[in-house]
Amino acid sequence: MAFNHIQIFIDYLEQLRGLLVKIEASVGADLSILDARLTDDMFPLFTQVAIAAGFSLRACCPMANDPVVSFEAQQHTFMGLQTQLKDTIAYLKKLNNSKIEITKNHISDMAGPVKVTLPAMEFLHRFALPNFYFHISMVYAIAKVNGIAVSKGDYDGFHQYPAGFTFEDE
Repeated sequence: MAFNHIQIFIDYLEQLRGLLVKIEASVGADLSILDARLTDDMFPLFTQVAIAAGFSLRACCPMANDPVVSFEAQQHTFMGLQTQLKDTIAYLKKLNNSKIEITKNHISDMAGPVKVTLPAMEFLHRFALPNFYFHISMVYAIAKVNGIAVSKGDYDGFHQYPAGFTFEDE
């Protein structure tokens, strides 16, 4: 049985959609959170979401022998990001349903200004997935440092804690 990498991207993009819903519910009409950053030299929340969506396509399209597509948000809004994620997920579901087999020997992509070329599964495990998770983690971290009540369960869908729970001694 082949490793279903596409479903992992779909599942975490769905989690990201839910995380954005929670962030938007917390900030209301104030879109300034979309421009919030952890530090001045890091991308803002809006860009972190877009990059996460992009990494899913940058990994899955080459493995399906398809050109890399993009569903970049046309509006700098929560709705724009939700549309980007919805369209990305729909495309990935189409790929997933086509029962693709990974036939590419190597995949090349850019890591900033540096070209990375790795065997397909190594590309997936050492480059695409870590970067995908990193950018989703940054969305979570930006929300946390801006006082938005999100939990690890909002990130991964598994952890569920009662309100006010902490591992820290009081």
